[in-house]
Amino acid sequence: MGSPSVDPSLPYRRVQRARWPLLIMVPSSGLSLALGVFGSDVPWVVRSAAVAFALVLAWMAVTFTVLTVEVDGRIEVRFGGGWPRRSVSLDSVMAADTVRNRWWYGWGIRYMGAGWLWNVSGLDAVRLELDTGRELRIGTDDPQGLLKAVRRACGLG
Repeated sequence: MGSPSVDPSLPYRRVQRARWPLLIMVPSSGLSLALGVFGSDVPWVVRSAAVAFALVLAWMAVTFTVLTVEVDGRIEVRFGGGWPRRSVSLDSVMAADTVRNRWWYGWGIRYMGAGWLWNVSGLDAVRLELDTGRELRIGTDDPQGLLKAVRRACGLG
């Protein structure tokens, strides 16, 4: 878990960076790329698959190790450079509270039966109950700050 950054020009903005996946993805990507480029004794199909795997790991490292949450007229959650992203209207939030996710929920984007989880690291989250009856959990290293911003923006008291 990296150091968060807060943008004072917005009512709430938090950027989380997870460093632990990089410890796995970067060496794995490098080894796969090396196998694909320098593995002259390896069949071309395996080398091609190794290069493709290296590219997918590199994309995942860039995309799913950064999560930005903004509350400013809408609640927006986005990974990496802005995709994937989820935007929620403030009017659609019926309730909000802090929750602790189970460790097996994992990280990334997950469907959990009652709704979706967007998380980059840790177990803390803010659960939004939406007017559709579904929920959206936003993983955060600042659960109280995000909850306060959501409640203030949505008029939930």
